[in-house]
Formats: sequence, C-alpha cells, structure tokens
Amino acid sequence: MHLEAEHRKFMKRLRYFEGQLGDFAATHNVRELNFEQLMFLEGLLSNLWQSWGRFSRSIFLKSAMGATTRSGSVTHPIDPITNSESRISYIAIRLAKGNRIDPLLTNLEKRKEPTWGDIDVLHTIVNASTLTNKSKLSSGLTLDIYPKILQSIRNSSAHTNTETIQSIYDYASLFTSFKIQHPCEALFWTDNTSKDFLGMTCIATLGIMAEIATE
Repeated sequence: MHLEAEHRKFMKRLRYFEGQLGDFAATHNVRELNFEQLMFLEGLLSNLWQSWGRFSRSIFLKSAMGATTRSGSVTHPIDPITNSESRISYIAIRLAKGNRIDPLLTNLEKRKEPTWGDIDVLHTIVNASTLTNKSKLSSGLTLDIYPKILQSIRNSSAHTNTETIQSIYDYASLFTSFKIQHPCEALFWTDNTSKDFLGMTCIATLGIMAEIATE
C-alpha cells in the first residue's frame, strides 16, 4: 500500500473544494446569503469534513497495516498476526478510549469507530500506537488548529444553537470577523495571518497537513 495514492486523491478533492468556495465568494455577497445559498455551503462543508475524516482514517489504517510513505519509508504492521482493516479498526477504538487491547478481537462496524477528523482524538490514537511513522502522523494530522475550527463550524451547522454558535466565536480573535446568523457564514471571516477567507485557509492547511502526514 502506498500513501502517495491517498495523498494524491485527497489533494484532488481539496482543489475541488477550493474552486467551489472561491467561485461562490466571487459571485455572492457573503454577508447577505439566502437559504438556498447557505444550504449549498452546508453541503460543501459537510463533504469537506467527511473527506478529511476519510483521509485521516485511511492514512492511519494503511500505516498500521504496512505501507510505503511518499518519501519511500516502509511502515511495519502493528499487528502482523491479524493484519486486517477490521483488526486495526478495533485497535483504534481501544486506543481512543485508553482501553486494553484484546489480542484477538476485531471490529466490523464503522459507526463504532472514533471521529477520525477530530484532531484531539487523532492525537490520542496516534501517540498511543506503535506506528513506525507516528511522529509524521502526529505532526501532520494533529498539530494545527484549523481542523478544530472547521469541526466547530460543521457541528454547529448540524446542531445550531447558541452554544454551538459560541464555539465558533471562541476562535474569532484569529480572524477579522463579523456577526453571523448561520455557522457557514464564518467561512468568510478573514484570517489574520493568511489574509484569506477562513474556509480557504482551512483547505490550504489541510493540504499542508496531508503532505506532512504522508511524507
């Protein structure tokens, strides 16, 4: 298995999201969005978040089963006896909760797996593992705040209330922000460092993180 293929596929998806969000910003007044426009953004955001989660899951599972990184290094299976996706899935579940790992059990239900896009969860799993490329995965998948910001906007879009909206405002000091009525409007806050929209900065950051994780 080669991590290069996963990296290439994920970067293609990011370019799509970047194009969609950029085109949207260029053709709409992002401070006066109607219901249909907000629903489009919700769909785009949901797909971006799911793509990040699928990428993180795939990189961890492939690394844990034995893979070749983009730099040519070879990772070793963390369970060479039962080296299967269902076995690694089970191990990830147990690592996420800090529980003892049974030497034989597996998991066949993805709904029981951890939230792969959550950098706090990823940090726990990766650093508790015996992966030979854990330092790269830890640096690439967990050491930047933007996935957390993206998660807050996505979760607030799915469960909008004053508390979830506040979870977005908690990051407002990092941006030139404006008052939002819908969580997706925060995608167009301006990042104080990149001077680009929050959403575009998140996409760019995910690309950098993916490069590091697969190196």
